[in-house]
Order: sequence, then structure tokens, then C-alpha cells
Amino acid sequence: MSKHSRSKTVWRMVLAVVSVLVIVALVAVAAVYRPTWIHADSPMTQRSSVSRTVSPRQLETYCPARMTIADTDAYGDSEYQASNGNIASSVRYTAFGAVFHSSVGFLGADETTSALVLTKDDEGADDDVFIASGTVNDGSQLQNTRLLSASDGTGAASSMMSWATDGDLKGVSAASCVTPALKQSLMVSGTKTGITQQLVVANPSAKATSVNIKVWGSDKAGALALSTGSTLTVGAGKESILNLAAAASEQDALYVTVSSADTPVAAVVRTITMDGLTSKGSDYAVPNNVSAKTLAINGLSEGDD
Repeated sequence: MSKHSRSKTVWRMVLAVVSVLVIVALVAVAAVYRPTWIHADSPMTQRSSVSRTVSPRQLETYCPARMTIADTDAYGDSEYQASNGNIASSVRYTAFGAVFHSSVGFLGADETTSALVLTKDDEGADDDVFIASGTVNDGSQLQNTRLLSASDGTGAASSMMSWATDGDLKGVSAASCVTPALKQSLMVSGTKTGITQQLVVANPSAKATSVNIKVWGSDKAGALALSTGSTLTVGAGKESILNLAAAASEQDALYVTVSSADTPVAAVVRTITMDGLTSKGSDYAVPNNVSAKTLAINGLSEGDD
């Protein structure tokens, strides 16, 4: 190859390399910088965001069974045995607004075997309010409500209570029925001597789940190491019970979280207080409300019954 040919080949290679570098530089600039004149003749593109509230059209609430003592075994003299006494219960179910169907049945029972179907409260009323009443003497109940639309003024709410005038459960215990969730938290009174705290976890779904329990006490920072273990397995349509008084004893108060791995669960705590053989009352603790900027606290005024 002549000297002249080699020189032309070198210049061609140099020009090719320079061209590639210029193209790469132009692409990089175009990706970062967009002159305003590019959009001068193009139509304006407007961007906007729309906020919507999405709500389920099928609601489920769990109403716990009536209050019961933790230990029902009979031993020793009858006067020293624990007793439920003349315990009784009542539950009121409500659904309101654009309701397609609402029914109540035992936890774990097939929906077609529901014992109660809510009916309209007042045929002449402008607002649709559906109600039903019953008991939870024979076990926990599950209310299933199907809505025609997810709108304001449409939903379901239920509550239960149990009471006795003799035995170890004298007094009144009441609770709102609980909506199942993957995680729930509860504030619970202390576990000093004479206090029984039973955490009841219900799984209304058709699939078993593993539940992790975390408990914070009043005597130290951080979660407590539970002496009974921190995991519960709850079968489909079943309930499992953890004795918090045994798991975290001698605490002034407890903060409890219940986290389900697979399906939503409902949790309540049954609290029974005794002073020796003297009943000091019982009550339910239900999950805390979601965080809010304003809170309403129930109270009594002088003269209220």
C-alpha cells in the first residue's frame, strides 16, 4: 500500500471516531436538556391526579362468645370452685344503607346455615336500617354483609354483652364486634395476682394461619419474652387462646400486637379479676381504633344510669 493510501485510511478512521463521539455527546445533551422551542408548536399536555376512596363491598365482623371463666374443672369443695354463675348474653347486629344481604352464623359454619338474616328495621323509614338480635351463649358469631355500593352511610356495626348476678362473673361485660385484619393491637390491663387475661384469636377464613404475638409490659423497655411462646396456629374457622397472665405475669399493663401471616384474624382479650373468692368484675378488650387526629372518649355525666 502506498504512503498516500495509508494516510487516507488513517484520516477516515479518525473522522469515524470523531463522528461517533459527537453523536454520543448530542444524545447525552438531548436527554438532559430540552429547549423551550421544541414545545412551541406542540399542543399542551396537562397532567393531573385524581383521588378516589376504595372500600370493600363485603364486610365481616366477629362477635366473641359470652364471658367465661378460664378454668372450668371441678375440684375441691364446691364453695371454692370457680363458677360462671347465671351468666347470660345478648348481641345486636345492624347493617345500614345500600345493603344487599346480611346474615349471622356461628364461626366456622357454612354461610348457608346462618341462623339469622337481618331484616329492615322500619318499612316506613326513609333510611334503610337492618337489625337482628340473638345471643352468643353457644359460641362466637360471624356477621357477613354484602353491600350494593361502597358509599357514605353504608356499612355494618354490631356489639355484644354478657352479665351475671352470681358466680365469679358478676357484673356486665361488653364489646363491639371486631373486623378481622392482618394486624391488630390491644391495650390490656395488668397481670397481677388475681387477674386472668385470655387472648382469643379467631380465624374466620377457610385457610389456617400462623399468628405472631408480641407483648410489651410496664417493667422494662422492649418486647417481653413470653414464657408460653409467641406463636399461635389458628385453624380455618377456629379460635386459639393464649393466657397472657401466664405468658407475661406481674405487669401493671400490657400492649399486645397480633400479626397474621396469611389471613385476616380477629382478636379480643377476656379479663377476669378476683380478690381471693370475691369477684371484682370482668370485661373484654378489643383492638384499638386506627390512628386519628381527633379522638372521642365516652363518659358519664352526673345522674346518668
